[in-house]
Amino acid sequence: MKEEFYKLVRDKVPEIMQKEGAVVQYQVMEDKYYRHELFLKIHEEVEELMSDPHDIEEYADILEVLDCIMKLNGVSFEQVMKVKEEKRQKKGSFTEKLFLYQAEKV
Repeated sequence: MKEEFYKLVRDKVPEIMQKEGAVVQYQVMEDKYYRHELFLKIHEEVEELMSDPHDIEEYADILEVLDCIMKLNGVSFEQVMKVKEEKRQKKGSFTEKLFLYQAEKV
């Protein structure tokens, strides 16, 4: 039975499928297409996490895709964590569950 995917997959997926007896067709993407597919993939992973927020694999998948996006754009995990901490110190986190309705300057 022929299945069509047309999506970014993890690096070892074609090899795994071949070992299971499938004939696979794939290509290595240029960066501009890869970037687009990474953003589609992170959206897919977030949707999956939203449907099952207790599935730890979905958190891992999101981190893996995010790591690839950062590498593609020359951003290190350490840089991101530094900025994350700076923003937390300056503006706080989201742990207090605050939902802002409106503000008016007087």
